Amino acid sequence: MAKQLKEKEYDFSFEELTMSVLAVQRFYATILSKVSKIEENGPACPTAAVGFSKHGKLCLYYNKDFVLGLPLEQAQGVLVHEVLHIFLRHLNRFKIDESNRHLAELYNIGMDMAINQYIPHLPEGVVYPKDYDLPNDETADYYIAELIKKQNECPKCGGKMQKQQGQDEQDGQDEQDGQGDQDGQGDQDGQPQDQQGQPQDQQGQGSQCQDCGHESKPIQIDSHDLWGKVIENGEVKDAKEYDIDVEYEVQKTVMSAIKECKDYGKLPSFIQKELEALKTVVRHNWKKDLAVFNNTILTSKKRLSQKRINKRLVDMGYLLPGKKKSRNPKLLIVRDTSGSMYNDEVQAVLLNEIMQINKSATILVADCDTRVHQTYTVKNASDFKPYKGGGGTCFKDAFVEAKKLGVDGVVYLTDTDGSFPDKKEVGKFASNTIWVTFDDSRDVKSRLPFGKHINIDSKSVK
Repeated sequence: MAKQLKEKEYDFSFEELTMSVLAVQRFYATILSKVSKIEENGPACPTAAVGFSKHGKLCLYYNKDFVLGLPLEQAQGVLVHEVLHIFLRHLNRFKIDESNRHLAELYNIGMDMAINQYIPHLPEGVVYPKDYDLPNDETADYYIAELIKKQNECPKCGGKMQKQQGQDEQDGQDEQDGQGDQDGQGDQDGQPQDQQGQPQDQQGQGSQCQDCGHESKPIQIDSHDLWGKVIENGEVKDAKEYDIDVEYEVQKTVMSAIKECKDYGKLPSFIQKELEALKTVVRHNWKKDLAVFNNTILTSKKRLSQKRINKRLVDMGYLLPGKKKSRNPKLLIVRDTSGSMYNDEVQAVLLNEIMQINKSATILVADCDTRVHQTYTVKNASDFKPYKGGGGTCFKDAFVEAKKLGVDGVVYLTDTDGSFPDKKEVGKFASNTIWVTFDDSRDVKSRLPFGKHINIDSKSVK
């Protein structure tokens, strides 16, 4: 019998590493606790990267040999580096031209140097502002702008930098989904790699000063290529294939950490400033919440497709039709007409937003107080009819009507002051309902027996 290969031993486990971040900085550890950790030792992740799981959760992909092969303090620094990318929403804020490899590299360097200067222990070779003769305590926006201005200037002597052989051929290639800067990857020896695991210095990437010979090949400890991506069975896929709203999920993770953390500890001034700004956000981005709700409806509404094979049964020799998401859902907008007055302009904006999210959806409107008074189809805001009703408030009849109409989801416009049906009575609408209030500062969510909730500030739509 062949001998089993002995598993490589490390000074600490990944679980011990994540727990140790708590001792370094509680706020960073809180954000880290909100993120799934997925070991990915294939070529798609030679170091570490922020991406998404196939279930839509923000996650940290990590290469075990790279991360656990570092000294503890440097490994902690790598995790803090990833947390700061998440907290500052770097890859959401900057729209990188992925076809221009050189420009993408400058963006990634600028984002890294904006946070590396505040992390005391990082692997050797990472980039800092001083490496480009730039001042500390500036934002990523500043560093990116300066790098673009100085992209052909040697940071050491001011001479002219020239791309090394092979760089021109690399520019514009490997346009994989969401690909950013390949220099953001590395092997366990600290050498940058491409997605096939080959060291990038073999590709001739980087630039060299014609006057003093200085070489510019900044090493980055993480891959920015996986932002907005999912790794499934070693294959990198776009998060859009899984109906993941990248910006929404990142924002939700950050805001949840801010709300949960009771002791932020001592933070760098620019982190503290950003934190205070985020703490003043008093309302959700209702458009994002609505888009996520719509994607949930699409995910739950599937049909059999002969063009898509059921992959689960292929290994058993069966070729059966798979399921494909239906792109023609039916949504019911229910207006609570129990006497509550709503801003017609806000309702028009809400309807237009729903129709923009899914232009192929069938939108129906129902007016309901204690019973449904009218139901009709709308295609634009001008199709709204005058309200009917005006009695008490009971939400039960609206869900009975939703079942009769065979809709896939319910958007209920109400002040939530009324009698709710039991969660067991509404079936799929327990998850496929979103309650919409207007200018309501109360804790509405705790009062709802099921479904999601968004509050629209009427000032935000004017």
